[in-house]
Amino acid sequence: VLWSSSDDTVASVAADGTITALKAGNAVITATAEDSEGALTATCNVTVTTPVSGVELDKSEEELRVGETVQLTANVLPADADNKEIRWSVSDSSILSVEDGLVTALKGGEAYVNVATVDGNFQARCKVAVIVDATGVELDKTEETIQIGDTLQLNASVLPADATEKKVTWSVDDEEKAEVSEDGMVTAKVAGDVVVTATTVDGGFTAECTIHIEKKSPQTVSVTGVKLNKERATIGVKETLQLSASILPENASNKNVSWT
Repeated sequence: VLWSSSDDTVASVAADGTITALKAGNAVITATAEDSEGALTATCNVTVTTPVSGVELDKSEEELRVGETVQLTANVLPADADNKEIRWSVSDSSILSVEDGLVTALKGGEAYVNVATVDGNFQARCKVAVIVDATGVELDKTEETIQIGDTLQLNASVLPADATEKKVTWSVDDEEKAEVSEDGMVTAKVAGDVVVTATTVDGGFTAECTIHIEKKSPQTVSVTGVKLNKERATIGVKETLQLSASILPENASNKNVSWT
């Protein structure tokens, strides 16, 4: 039997009938047998396909706001692959939806858009961050009174609750009277009134707290006891004896005593 191919560039055939695929296309493999009555032939139609070797997306990262969309494009490799069918999916359907590569942002957060080839199950993905803009800010205190040297912690809540950027900056209108740290801790320095302001990094929304700073009240130290300089004494008629009382502790606030 003699073997032959109608297109050796597409498929070649060896003397034992082994066919080797060389490139995509079609070829007819013929087996020819000769005897005294003439040549006899049989044929086989061979289609050579190009298998998928991978898939790529035109974007690897994307940012959207709620309600926005973006079209992703997938390229199946190689370009002449026969089966270019792909499937789309998302890692969190509450954050994103996808249809034929069109991605829609549903709520704030991060999720992945995935694409996979039907042939070979090659995959690629795009990370999508859905941004929720800040609409305001609130403080847990709007007015407070503290004394010189005291501290007050203020806490800011950026609105809405699922806003992407929750950072705020702090400031005080009179730095001689009070100072405020990066985390909202206020320290009173001089008596008077100050206004502490929290400003959102996203959008520049503000909230204020008025703080009244008072002079430090003197600390009261309670009396714990009293002692006399003598426990027993003997004196004569018309003589005098001076007794003295010691209040405990020595730094007690009220050292007045009464005698009976």
